[in-house]
Amino acid sequence: MSSNTPRHFIDIADLERTDLEEILAMAVEARQDLNNGLGQAPQILSGKNVAFISSKQSLRTTGAISMAAERLGGGSTYFGGESMSDEKGNSREPFADMVRCLEEQGYPIIFARLGAHRGIMEMVEAAEKAS
Repeated sequence: MSSNTPRHFIDIADLERTDLEEILAMAVEARQDLNNGLGQAPQILSGKNVAFISSKQSLRTTGAISMAAERLGGGSTYFGGESMSDEKGNSREPFADMVRCLEEQGYPIIFARLGAHRGIMEMVEAAEKAS
């Protein structure tokens, strides 16, 4: 799992069992350390900012991503709500264009919560073409 090759996490079924076990073990250990006051989460996002694109408004999801990025030493930028559509409710730009722009701007992680899975797949295809 320590490969530097970019990966797209689309579905939990895409993970190898060993990768999932490693992720969960790291999460449990980090949470226990935080709860016991034994330190802080590894600062793997130090100096980096993650992007969160959402076509749905969600206080819980936005808050969770923001807090997670901060605890890992980084920051987050939210793109969603009214900024996703024009005055008629149409998408301002294709999802593929969004992901290309965010990658060019240097976002190492792009979270997306969209109404249709098709939009996620458009983003993945655009990112793969850019790599």
